[in-house]
This record gives sequence, C-alpha cells and structure tokens, in this order.
Amino acid sequence: MDEKKKDPTRTALSQLAPYMELGVQLAGAMVIFGGIGWWLDGKLGTKPWLLAIGCVLGATGGMIHLIRMSLKRGPTNEE
Repeated sequence: MDEKKKDPTRTALSQLAPYMELGVQLAGAMVIFGGIGWWLDGKLGTKPWLLAIGCVLGATGGMIHLIRMSLKRGPTNEE
C-alpha cells in the first residue's frame, strides 16, 4: 500500500467542489438579502416590495460573484 491509487470518484468530486461552493454562495446571498427584505417589510409595512427587491439584489450580487469566480478559475486541463 505504498502507492496511492487515485480514486476517479474522489478526483471528480474534488474538481466539482469549488463550483458547488459557488452555488451555495449564490443561494446564500439570495436568502440573506431576501431575509433582510422580509424583515424590513414587517417593520415598515411594505409587503412584499422589499422582499422582492432583496431577492433581486441577492440574485444579482450572487450571479456577479459566481461569474467572477468562474472566470478566475477558468478551464483546467489536469491530466
């Protein structure tokens, strides 16, 4: 057992992990900004406007972050 064999499943998952992280960050941004909008709607009585604005802002910011990180990582040819 001196040699370490590369498990193809583990290799594939390790390559996918950064992109799965980006998806979680996108969803997290939408939930956080939507939650802030929901809370402000309750305080100000403006239902559902601030919730909608918060979700749109979260989705926009999350997509910008997703695109920037995807472009930064770029295609890799690891063989």
